[in-house]
Amino acid sequence: MAVDTSSAAEAAAPTTRERILTEALNLFAQSGYGGASMRELARRVGIRESSLYNHFPGKAAILEAIVSEHGPASSASRLEEPRYKQLARQPAEFCRQFALDLVEQWSDPREHQFQKVITAERNRVPGIRAKFADQFYAREQRLMTDYFRGFALAGLISTPDPRETARLFAAGLIYIRLEHYVMGAVPSPRPKVIEAIDRYLAFFLSLIAAGGDADNKKRKPKEKRVARLPLIDPETTSGDIRASFDRMPVKLNIFRMMAHAEANMIPAMRLGNSILHKQKLSAVNRELLILQSAQLEGGAYEWRQHVPIALGVGCTQDQIDAIERSDYDAAGLSEAERALLKFGREVVENVRVPETIFAAVRKHFSDQEIVEAIVALGFYMMMARLTEATETDLDPAAGMKVYDGGKKPGG
Repeated sequence: MAVDTSSAAEAAAPTTRERILTEALNLFAQSGYGGASMRELARRVGIRESSLYNHFPGKAAILEAIVSEHGPASSASRLEEPRYKQLARQPAEFCRQFALDLVEQWSDPREHQFQKVITAERNRVPGIRAKFADQFYAREQRLMTDYFRGFALAGLISTPDPRETARLFAAGLIYIRLEHYVMGAVPSPRPKVIEAIDRYLAFFLSLIAAGGDADNKKRKPKEKRVARLPLIDPETTSGDIRASFDRMPVKLNIFRMMAHAEANMIPAMRLGNSILHKQKLSAVNRELLILQSAQLEGGAYEWRQHVPIALGVGCTQDQIDAIERSDYDAAGLSEAERALLKFGREVVENVRVPETIFAAVRKHFSDQEIVEAIVALGFYMMMARLTEATETDLDPAAGMKVYDGGKKPGG
């Protein structure tokens, strides 16, 4: 039986777009972005100059596409692959796999060309520097932070700050790259690079080994802690603050701490009440965001209080567990909830939101709901800072009693 090899060869052959990007990378590395012409690029690809514009609107778009497929962008894409997600409970294997993949990336001649191009052009081409830093480095660091946060929550590593742990991990690898691929006259032999990787990984993993004194203090606070400031006795208050305490079904410590800020307590409580009871954003989506804010910010007090509220308004335990793992692609979340939580993560951790994530949330939520989501996240970020900076004593979860109490007139 004859085997048709032509179709297989055609499938393996690079597309015109891929050929354009490959030749553009070569040309930019040789001549610089400013010295490269679309005519010369077309000649190298073997197509008419006008045909280039069927694939890219111009030279800047070609450079942007190159930036989006190399360097930290390619590392970020790998972190979203199933083979990495399978290592979500294996920190040592995860770190080694990431480091070995970087060695392969560093050894690729195209990566050397890319580094030459981006170093030369990032300050010359409008928008490329910001895009490179904000979208690609930030995306890689965000995904890396999620892995280390998951390791910490599972008790597999010890760290008070997963984001800084991710940055430390990356910093050591960057230094190895500089030492073995950039500073020398020629790249180091692969065995020497692997030896440096192994030595660094042994050191790094010993720093974050589970069981140390710093074991995830951010999400595992002292169960019995004494507030750094005295809690206000409701009986000693007066005016609107006293009236507010009198209406509370449970006089939670968070409000007794907030009462120190006499001019701010009532306006803050009114804002909080409007978030809980008057927003267009659904109760389920609001509680998912509140829990996300508490989880990302280490707000142990709010997490304890809002888990039963979330369950009471219709959230599932699977959804809550997904937020605790920072798994915003979990099966228990709808497409809209995934978009909302990825948006929330950017608001909390990076302030600025990439265009793709903003566009995704707009597919599912109105302008009003998006702004309400930002307000809710900001309010509960403030509450986390209030309770954690003062180490406010943890109350037993009040559940729906306090939530339902806020629905009453004047609540």
